[in-house]
Amino acid sequence: MLEGRDSKILFALIDAYIHSAAPVPSSYLSRKFRGALSPATIRNHFIRLTDEGFLEQPHTSSGRIPTEKAVRTYVDALFDSYQEQIEDQRILTHVMAERMRERIAEKYQVLAGTVSEDRSMKLSGFEQLFQSPEMRNEETLRHVGYVLDHFMSGYGALLERFEGRPITVFIGSDLAGARTTGMSMVVAPIEPRGALFIAGPMRMPYQTIIEELFHI
Repeated sequence: MLEGRDSKILFALIDAYIHSAAPVPSSYLSRKFRGALSPATIRNHFIRLTDEGFLEQPHTSSGRIPTEKAVRTYVDALFDSYQEQIEDQRILTHVMAERMRERIAEKYQVLAGTVSEDRSMKLSGFEQLFQSPEMRNEETLRHVGYVLDHFMSGYGALLERFEGRPITVFIGSDLAGARTTGMSMVVAPIEPRGALFIAGPMRMPYQTIIEELFHI
């Protein structure tokens, strides 16, 4: 389990990557920490975090980006910090979910949708999603279609598996195998039976989405 400086550096890097969609250099994080950690010190942590599977270096001279393992660790930490507030919230109604669907799609450049018990689906955000830098990649576009197809075909089983949970986050290969790496989906149940889902790049702003869903 990550502790101390490693988690501090990793989570700061993920926050920066979520906003920039670009590799994060040690010099940026040093400024973020107001010089408390030098770029050289941060690079040493980068090496260890890379060796442990939390970071990748896309190019020799670039900064680092988080791996799927890192994003999962980040999301788990968010759930731990918000556990009490999330457990106190009631399940979304269809009216609440429909309002959130359009607002979240426009605000966070993600695809948001609702699925009812009869499997009818309403979607918002294709235009916003395609503004994300990741959508310039043809493989990522195929992943979007694959994720949606899999979500619908496995919808009933998904609801049964996560019934009673206020929110579930699927990251990368959680969705349907390694071919979906790079995408994430946040799913929240709707009363009496249905779901609000938010799909987008793996760097989607989990913290602000969770806060919006549960009014934290």
